[in-house]
Amino acid sequence: MGWFSRTTDDSPEGQKLTAAREALANDPVNRGDLGTVDIDSPEAQANLAAQDRLRGAEQAYRNRRG
Repeated sequence: MGWFSRTTDDSPEGQKLTAAREALANDPVNRGDLGTVDIDSPEAQANLAAQDRLRGAEQAYRNRRG
């Protein structure tokens, strides 16, 4: 097993992790563009879904690495 980098890993798990991080970074709630947002709003629900995707992608990446 060789060295790996989380920023250059082109495995399917690495690609999903990168995509999930980018999606959360570009989310207007996460950036603070919308200020305080009600948790039941569509924007907040989209942000929570993006956080869930990131957690799942991180877990899948850790499981793949052993």
